[in-house]
This record gives sequence, C-alpha cells and structure tokens, in this order.
Amino acid sequence: MRRRWRQVGGLLLVAIGTWSAGAQTLQGRVESAGFAAPAGPVLRGGRWLPIVVNLSASGGIFSGELRAEAFDLDGDRVVYTNSPIALSSDAGGSKRLWLYAVVNAEDEMPAGVEVVDDRGRLAATLPVPPPIGVLRSGDLLVLDVSTPPIGALRALETPAWLPGQYSEGFRTYYRNVVVARQPAEWLPDRWWGLDAVDVLVWDQPDLRGLSPAQRQALRQWVQHGGQLVVGLGANWELIRTSDLAPLFPLQGAAETVEVQRLDVFSRNFRSPLWEGRELERPVVVTTAAATPDALRVLGDFGPGGPLNLVTLRLVGSGRVTATAAGLRDLLAQIGDAEPFLTTLIDLNRYTEAYRKKLADGAPYRRFEPLRIYDAVVAPVGFRSETALRGLTALLFVLAYLAVATVGSWWWLVRHRRTHLSWVVFAGVAAVAGALSLGTVSVMRGCSRGVQTLSVLDLESGASAARGVCLFGYRSPIRQQVALTLPGDGNTLTPLARNPDSDSRYATGARYASFPTRAALDDVLMRATLKQLAGHWQGELDGTIRGDLMVSRADGRLTPGSWIANDLTVELAGGTLLFIDPRLDQAGVPCRAAGFTARYRRAASGSSGEKDAVPPAMNVLAVRIPAVPVGGQVRELGGAVYEQLDKDLRAWRGRARDPSDAERPDLPTLWHEQQTWAGASRLPGLRRGPQDPVWAVCLASTRNLHLPTAGMQLDAPEATVSTDGLPELDITHWLVRGQAVLLTWAESPGPPTLYRGGRPLPASAGLTIYRVRLPIRYQGSPPPEVAP
Repeated sequence: MRRRWRQVGGLLLVAIGTWSAGAQTLQGRVESAGFAAPAGPVLRGGRWLPIVVNLSASGGIFSGELRAEAFDLDGDRVVYTNSPIALSSDAGGSKRLWLYAVVNAEDEMPAGVEVVDDRGRLAATLPVPPPIGVLRSGDLLVLDVSTPPIGALRALETPAWLPGQYSEGFRTYYRNVVVARQPAEWLPDRWWGLDAVDVLVWDQPDLRGLSPAQRQALRQWVQHGGQLVVGLGANWELIRTSDLAPLFPLQGAAETVEVQRLDVFSRNFRSPLWEGRELERPVVVTTAAATPDALRVLGDFGPGGPLNLVTLRLVGSGRVTATAAGLRDLLAQIGDAEPFLTTLIDLNRYTEAYRKKLADGAPYRRFEPLRIYDAVVAPVGFRSETALRGLTALLFVLAYLAVATVGSWWWLVRHRRTHLSWVVFAGVAAVAGALSLGTVSVMRGCSRGVQTLSVLDLESGASAARGVCLFGYRSPIRQQVALTLPGDGNTLTPLARNPDSDSRYATGARYASFPTRAALDDVLMRATLKQLAGHWQGELDGTIRGDLMVSRADGRLTPGSWIANDLTVELAGGTLLFIDPRLDQAGVPCRAAGFTARYRRAASGSSGEKDAVPPAMNVLAVRIPAVPVGGQVRELGGAVYEQLDKDLRAWRGRARDPSDAERPDLPTLWHEQQTWAGASRLPGLRRGPQDPVWAVCLASTRNLHLPTAGMQLDAPEATVSTDGLPELDITHWLVRGQAVLLTWAESPGPPTLYRGGRPLPASAGLTIYRVRLPIRYQGSPPPEVAP
C-alpha cells in the first residue's frame, strides 16, 4: 500500500514540476472595440463589432482561444470565439488578434474578453472600453485610416452629433455623417469586421503594414458592398505590384510626376480665377491609365498630357474611388474641402429652402422614421403558419363547445337518453382531448423547417452572386443543434433584435459562435422559432441578362432593349433604375448622388437653389413585368411612354403658358420611393411599406431617399429606418453606363442553412435579385425645355 502511495506521490510531483516548468505569464489589453468617433468609441447595433486585442506570453508557448459574450434576439447568451490562437515567447514582442461579436445595444456590450487556454482554464480577462453609444442605420460612418489622419474630413461631420440623434433640420445632408479614425494596422483580418463601415478613406496607403489576411479582408469587403476612397500620389507603384491592384480603377506601370498646375481642378474646386495659375505648392501625381471599366470623374492635364485625376470603378457590390494625387495634397490647395470630398463620397445635400423648412418645423414636431425592420424579416417569421395555428386552435375550441353542449344534448334528447348526459359529456371530452393532442402534433410538424429571405447582387450575364440572407428555423421538439452556412467568406449570426422593441430578457441558455467558420454550436431549440442572419456568396443556377439602350433626346428606352431571365425560377416583376440621360449637355453625369440640377429649368428661365430637386428625381424608373423561366421582356416601359404622349398632348392643349412644373414627365425613383413608402397610391399597386419587397427596395435606395415623404412637414415619416438590419443600400451603383434592376422571385434562394453538416432545404422564401446591367446611350440631349 505504501509503495502504491509513493508511486502516486511521485507522479503528482512530476506533474507539478512539469506544470511549473511550463508556467506562463500572459499580458494583454484591448486596443479598440468598435470605431473611434470624435466623441468616443461607437458601434452599430446588430452588425459585426471588431475587438482588437494585443497579447504577449512569456514562459513558452500558449495556445487557447478568445471569448466574449453577448445576447441574441431570444435573450440567449452567445459566446463569440476566436479559436485557436497561439503565442510564443520565443517569437518576441506582442501579437495582435481580432475577435468579432454582434452587439444589439450599448448596455449589452461585453464587459471583457476572456483568454482561455487549451484546457478550458481562464488565463486572463481583458476589460473592454465601453462605447459612448450606438450608430443608427442612417448614420454614414466614414473610417479614416490615413497616417496622419485627414483633418479636412471634419467638414463633412454633422455638427454637435451624438449617438441616437436624427438631427433633422440641423444636419447638412440626408444622413448624419460620422468620421472615425484608427491606424491602418488595426484593420480587421476578416472582411465582416468592416461590416459597420460605409466608406473607408486611405491616403497614400503603405500596404506593407498589412498582413495578407488583412489585405484579403479589404478586398472581400469591397466586393460585398464596401466603398473605398484612396489617394495614390507617389505610392502608386507600391500599390500596383500588390495583391490589391485588381481593385483599383487605374492600371499599369506609370511615371510619377510633379505638377505645378491643375487647371480643371482649380476651376472646379478653387475658383475660376485660379485657372491657369500655379498651385500653392507642387503636387505629385501618377500618370497611370484607367482600366477599361473605370469611369473618369475628373480629368486634368500634366506635363506629359491628360491625367486621370479622379476615377471610380464598381467592384462586385462595392466601389473604389481613386485620386491620382494624394488626398492631403489636393485638399491643401483649396479653402473649402466639402465640394471636393463630396465628389469622392456619395452625399446628398439638403437645399437651403428645404433645410429651412425642417429647421422651422423641428421645435414643434417629432420626426418619426418609417421603420421597416418588421417588413424585411417577415418572410422568415413563419407568420402564415402561426396564423394558421391560431385559426385552427380557435376553430377547434368552437367546434368542441358546439359538440360538447348543443350537439351532445341534441343527440341525447333525440334518442331519449338524457339520463346518460354525464357519460356522453365525459366521452366527448376524452375524444376532444385525444384529437387536440393529435392536432398539436400535426401542426408542429407542419410548422417545422426553414424559411428564407435572400437579397442577392450580381452582374449581367454572370452567375456569381453575393448578398444578405435571413433564415427562420423552427423545430417541433426541444433539442440542441449545430448550424452552419458553409462557404469561403460566409457569415452566420443570430438575427439582430428590432431596436424599437421594448421586450428584453435574458435566459440561462448559452451557445457558441465561431465567426470564421460561419458556425453556431449547441443552439438550444425550445420547439420555437430561431432567426438567423448571414452573408453568402456562391453560384446561381443561371443568370439575368439585358441589353439596354436609352435615348438622350427623351430619356426613353429604345424598343429593342430587353431583359432575359436565365434562372430556374420565374421573376415576379421589378423596377429598372438609371440616371436620366437628358441631364447634361456635355455627357451623362458620372453619379446620381449629389446631382440636384434637373435637365430643364423653370419656365421663368431662372435658375438657382429653388430649382434644385432631390437626386432621386434625376433617376428614371421603369417597371418590369413578370419574366418566365427562359423568357425575355422587350419594349420596356412601352405602356408608360404611350400614356406620357397622351398627357403631353393634353398639357400642350391647355393654357398657353403653363408652368414648367405641370409638364408631364417620365416616372422617377423619387416617385417610386413615395409609392414604396406608402405616401403615394398609384394605380395597380396594392402593397405598401409593410410588404417585404417594397421594404427591401426602400432599403436598397435609402441613400437617395429624401426624408419626409412628399416634402411636407406633416408627412407621416421623416426618414427610412433600417435599424437592426444588414446594410442593403446600393445607390453607389447608379453611375454613368450602369442601370440597376430590382426584381424578385417568390421562392427560396440558393443560400442553404446546414444542421449537423446536412442541408436544411427551405420550405418557403423570397429572393430579391439586384442586378447591374450595362446601359448605352444614343442621340443628343434636348435643348432647354420651354412651354
């Protein structure tokens, strides 16, 4: 016995000695959580939150994982995990790591990041700096990672802005503008770490400070809808030879020259008086050529010939804008930075007259936004099944009451067996009980499965697609499941809570989220609904194609224009959007955003602020009918054009000098938005903002949506709120040579949820396709329109 105890004691001593030899000391801190706005760190509710952690280890090799806890829509605790991580004291120095979580509200921010070793033991807890608040969906977040930061971006910021404010009547643009700043080295190593960012600005980037994972994340972020603004200057050669080069609207080896004059730039952004005069200081520019699919926003001239001073390019669902010179170098030449910055970032400025109306009405009126969260998530809410269950329960109760009372008594009286009433009543109750159990079982079976909403982006003729997908998963039994959305770059997370909901609670249930694997493990299903959100990219079974030609003389699509459906599902209808080609004598405007000067002036011949219109009025809208599988639609807009001709003839036959505002014209995106928002009731439309299709269309064009429908202060809403939803705006697609088709199919899309490694086919769903179609122009714009 003693010998055995000695052996056990020896083993314990060896184990203790081994543990002591491998003992480690961890040191670390959370460098950032969210994005550093001027007032303090901010986050965007329901979007991925990047937490940057700096760790170092001494005493050998440390392996384990990072954890942070938040809450989901149902009050369950979600443990977001970065696993595995490895640190070595031999490597020297510290290591920067990223952890990604989804936080719905400021008070649900993780208190700390737990560092856990590979045996599950807590090694350290790193406090997370609390944010000052949550960005609203309408707040445009501009992230500046330049070194040093670009101070001129302050010209765009909403004055005295604080999180949660709408600032109606006080802000300059349709949306609040928030500028955050952080070092480029803190850029996330996964693309969804920038999910909350609308525009990323980087002047003369030095890519050598980024890891391959960070550069790949930046590429994927642009492809998923991010907007990147870069100043090149002397750094073009470094960028040209990097793996980010395919993003840029410039290409090829090129000289870097120093210029003393930029006449076009001076005329547009300094003053016409500066044209032909030297700059205050020389500017270094690259002479690189534009890519074939690039759009030159601003050209100029250098010593060797033309310069592509500002170019842009659509990349996947995103956009890259580049300046041939450094941003700071160009901004240093001008006193007012705002006009130049708005050529790089899509901002829509209020007219002074409209802004004054809002300011005058602000003290007397509360601006209530049009909230579309419930409409967008409706397809994954099993609402029809829930309504059917409720109706079935009601009918069952009514039937039971009728049979147990009137029916049974009638039978007893007819057969003269009223003395058996209690026996019959008991028998009816027993049968009803058995039927109720069977009915519940059947209804549970009918309400199980998956329902989906997919909002997918693609280019004409291409089968590759990417976009947002929502899932509703209902299980009839209590169980724990593992859910995934397989695919490189895909994400899966609990659906964000509606921020306008007053219902908040916490449960004891806990499950793990592994963002890098788009996986949720040990999710507790309580015979109820679980709603999830994700990003998906993959291949479609087919594509959508088109050949579009529009006349610059009258803004109409030519009869030969067509759209073809090569998918395996029928398209139920849609809306085609493109910049009004009549707008500019010199050429179609480069972008829809910010363009408020309509192609015709007022009848009086005056021009100026009062003639400005919302940019959405300069985007034409053509409704597309249903397109069967393998079918085409031609003569697009034919019925509308025919009706417009009739209206024009009637208009010319009325008063001799009618006002220009009364002149009938083509329908625009502005008019469509009023219909989608329920502020306009056009013939043939039976749906409003509560319809998921129209809600997604509003979210897709939000950056061009003028708050307060109808431009009246007594309108029912101030702006469109997409709080709690993924980013859906694609108005940055509306550039010269591009049309945008919003169409849908009343069937599930290709994104498929997996449980335990096996696919869960969707039983119902809605898929909205957003397609970039090239558009060509013919003819010349009309002269100034006069009555």
